[in-house]
Amino acid sequence: MLFIINNFDTIDPNFIKDLLASDLSTWIVARNLRLSGYTVTLPPIGIRPDTGRIREYADSGDLVVNGNVIEVKHRPDLQFGGLKEFPYNSVIVDVAHHYDGLVVKPRYYVICNSTLSGAIIVSGKTFGKWTESTRWDNKRKRMRTFYLVDTRLCNFWDFGERPRFGS
Repeated sequence: MLFIINNFDTIDPNFIKDLLASDLSTWIVARNLRLSGYTVTLPPIGIRPDTGRIREYADSGDLVVNGNVIEVKHRPDLQFGGLKEFPYNSVIVDVAHHYDGLVVKPRYYVICNSTLSGAIIVSGKTFGKWTESTRWDNKRKRMRTFYLVDTRLCNFWDFGERPRFGS
């Protein structure tokens, strides 16, 4: 069920716009998984009425495939058509406090490129090799701690092909 309430404060004024844009990338990933023969479940979305109720509205993953939670991220500012084209040696997986607070950790992260034509796949099994990095978040305008993973531990999925999830 989708509820839109206009009681947002200045902490996250683009929340609804960002959530709906994120949902588009989730639908594209779901469609491409279905085209590859996977059965995909999309959990409902709830839009919090204010930033004080973040925990109540936290989701349990963007997609579920064969009982596995998959988190989808979109990097609209990064165009890459493969791991060798990715401009960095590591990729941001998630905000550390968000990941740490999850009861059920995602089995995979699917990190889409700007054109939504492909994605880096990060296996949750690589968590022990993730690093922490505290840096300025231009979108949120504050310092945040992120988990990063070396791209050598990832796979690339061209959405025209079958995904390689790996271990």
